[in-house]
Amino acid sequence: MAAIEHQVRFSRLHEQRAEIISQLSREIDEVPNAIRSYLLHDLRKTEVLTAARIRAFKLFELIRINRIILPPRTCELLDQFSTVLLQLVLTLTAFYGETSSARTNPEMITMKNEVKKNALSAFGDEIPTLRDKLIEDLRGLLAGSSD
Repeated sequence: MAAIEHQVRFSRLHEQRAEIISQLSREIDEVPNAIRSYLLHDLRKTEVLTAARIRAFKLFELIRINRIILPPRTCELLDQFSTVLLQLVLTLTAFYGETSSARTNPEMITMKNEVKKNALSAFGDEIPTLRDKLIEDLRGLLAGSSD
């Protein structure tokens, strides 16, 4: 009887993990795309930046509330990924958000260009590398190879 109870609990935990992994997988794909889209196409549309910022914070919250179900290594990767995205979106908000539009002196323009360049650079290397590590780790969890 105890073995059956244990099997049922393990089965439920695996189902919960699979559901959370599905959500996380979708978000680690979509949130960076929302931020990158803003950078490449919508710099004048603060509502797009606001939506990207909300998505980044929701990803952070999704990670935070599901830590108990995920192994520490996965949580570390998720933390790194979400921290990079939050820093990006907050920096973009500071330099390109509604309140920054009044600052258009040459120094500010140079700083804005540097912020944009650094953000695009993160999408070229850091974010894809972290994303790939996360996808590999999450696949391992689904297959039951890492805990």
